[in-house]
This record gives sequence, C-alpha cells and structure tokens, in this order.
Amino acid sequence: MVRQPAPSTRPADLALAGYALAVTVAIAQAAAPAHDAGAIARAAVPYLAGLLVVVLVRSARRRDAVAARVTVGLAVLGAGLAAWVLVRFAVALPDAIGAEHGFYRLKAGITTPLGDHNTAAGLLLVPLVASAVLAVGDRRWRVGVGLVAAGIAATLSRGAAVVLAVVVGVAYLAASRRRVATILSAALAGVLAVLFVAGMVMDTSPPPGTAPAGPASESGLADVVGASVLGRVDLAVRGLEVGRDRPLTGAGLGTFGEVAADLPEPNDHAHQMLAHAFAEGGVPLLVAVLLVACGVAFGGLRLPRSPRRDVVLLGGLGLLAHAQVEILAGRIGTEVLLACLAGLAVAGDGTLADSLRATQERSP
Repeated sequence: MVRQPAPSTRPADLALAGYALAVTVAIAQAAAPAHDAGAIARAAVPYLAGLLVVVLVRSARRRDAVAARVTVGLAVLGAGLAAWVLVRFAVALPDAIGAEHGFYRLKAGITTPLGDHNTAAGLLLVPLVASAVLAVGDRRWRVGVGLVAAGIAATLSRGAAVVLAVVVGVAYLAASRRRVATILSAALAGVLAVLFVAGMVMDTSPPPGTAPAGPASESGLADVVGASVLGRVDLAVRGLEVGRDRPLTGAGLGTFGEVAADLPEPNDHAHQMLAHAFAEGGVPLLVAVLLVACGVAFGGLRLPRSPRRDVVLLGGLGLLAHAQVEILAGRIGTEVLLACLAGLAVAGDGTLADSLRATQERSP
C-alpha cells in the first residue's frame, strides 16, 4: 500500500510564523531601555496566546475531530459572550429610553471582559458563522444562532451590521450549503431590525465632546459621515504617521494611546488593524499581522467546499473586516479566534460534518 503524502499545512504555517514574529518583536522592544518592558509584555499576551493556540490545533493528530470540537467550542463561547452582552443591555436599557443621547448611553453600557460593545460585536461574528454551520446539521443549534445574533444586535454596532451584510453576500456565493447563507440572512435581518427600532425610540444625537479633534474635523464632513467615522480616520492616519516616522521599531506595543493623546477617546488604538500594527511595531509587526491574516484567508480558500471552509472563510472574513474599523487588532479575543481559524484551515482526511456525526454517534 502506497502511503499518501501528508497534506500541506502552509496556511497554518503562515499564521504560526506571524505570531512568532509578533512575539519576537515584543521581546526585542522589551529589551530596549527606551521602552516600558511591562507595558510591552502585557500587550504581547494576545500574540503569545495566538501562537500557543495555533500550535496546539495544528499539531493535533486527529485533525477532523479537533476541527469539530473547535467549531462547537467557538459556538458555545460565542453564546456565553452574547449572554453577557444581553445582560448588560438589559441593565442599561431603562436609563437610555427617553434620555438625552440615549442611543449612545446604551452603547456605552455594553462592556465585556474582552472590550466594549463594538469589540464584542466583532468577536461574535465568528461564533455566529460557527453556530449557523452547526444548525444546518442539527436544528437545535438554531437557538445558538438566535442567541449570538441577539448579542450582536444588542451591541448596537452599525459597523458589525455592515460587515455581517458582506459576510451574507459572500455566503450566497461561496458557502457549502445555501442554508448557511439563509440562516445568516435571518440573523442579519434581526440585527437590522433591532438597530432600526433602537434608532426610532431613542435619541441618537451624539453627546457633546465626541466630535473629532483631528484634521478630519476640519473637512466639514462631520454632519455627512458622522463624527465617530472621522474620529476613526484621524486615529488610523495617526497610526500610519507614527509607523512612517519609526518604520523599524514602531512606538512600542501598548503605547498608541501616548502618541494619540491629543485625539478623542478611545484613543489607545488606531481602530484599524494594519495602521495599529504599523504604529506600535513598525514594518516587522505589520508583516506579522499580514502573515496571520493571509494564513486564515489562504487556508479558507484552499479548502474544498465544506462546513469547515465556511467557518474559516466566512468567520475569518467577518473578523478581519471588522478589525479594519474597530478596536480588535492585538486583543486577546481576536488573536485567539484567528489562531483557531488558522488551525481549522489545516487540511484533513474527512469533513467537519463527518466528524460531527461521528461525535454525536459516540455520545450516550
């Protein structure tokens, strides 16, 4: 019997190299006397966590079984995060209804251990896809889809709604089954409905002091595109400027808030994945982030149409797209999710659906 060659793991290797490079950048920065080693070490934790996760998933022998467990784990963790968001939403809602700037008061009340409402919305996109994939084979997972979709809706993140719409469009073109796209469409409809109703019953005027203080505010576009959008533009531009001035070293991990202290809060992040990496780690960290993103993208594209491909490709698209407009880059939730997706992209002998069925058959 001729032994078949092992499947290529190049996409996962790209992510592995990216996280290893990011950790190397952090070590080099911490060793420099001009930097705060403690702050850099704290900022490096997400990249180290991502490195460990991708190593564990990539090195597993029974990759299909691991893929099934990772997908279920993503869905379960997403349901937990969504439940946390919904509780915070329920607590903050009474003070927001009828109050001045109520829409923004409610959004400000949505906090989680992994970040604010926008961060939570971005992180929930991957579990939503995982839950939708599982719901195709087992209708009981529709409860999980509804819970995660409700969590995204409760964040009142318009950016997440736009990204989810893009994911739905791609799902109709590339998903393994049309039902995956249909389930995601229903989730999108619920998110949009909540945003519409919230905008109708609550005051949506921004609170004073939220207008951007950077160059974008001088363009006169605040009334057209919104102050928050222009504020993000200013932060991303600042990130590119800092990276341009310090292309080899960057300003140091965890120091973006210092170089953007004159811009409106939250200003500890560039709100744009590439600009943030370029500012804090120069070209080396920018390359590291691109390697991880390419590992997920190439891994999803190289897989045959299957539930696993849906999770990697659609979930990765949602997470990476949302990281271009929100505080996601360099955060532990984002890096761990990307590492899981990169690990899932490693080719195996069977399909995720087969592994899920086998797992269910072994269950008592």
